[in-house]
Amino acid sequence: MTFNPRFTRFLLLSVAAATLLAGCYTYDPYSNEKKVSKTTTGAGIGAAVGAVAGILTGDDSRERRKRALIGAGSGYCAQRDR
Repeated sequence: MTFNPRFTRFLLLSVAAATLLAGCYTYDPYSNEKKVSKTTTGAGIGAAVGAVAGILTGDDSRERRKRALIGAGSGYCAQRDR
């Protein structure tokens, strides 16, 4: 069996994404329903806005990633203050 770096990278990213998404859920204490937390929603919206702004204004991939992370952080902080 040969080592395929692309498949390994895909597998590791898939496992990491599944782990992160599983951690985004919370349980409502009153109805005991599983739902996405508001902080996660705010961070996701912030990341999307930051990514779009990074794509439109960024010169290279490092700058785009930086701006997407700044957007996620600001979305998290804005939602957390509510």
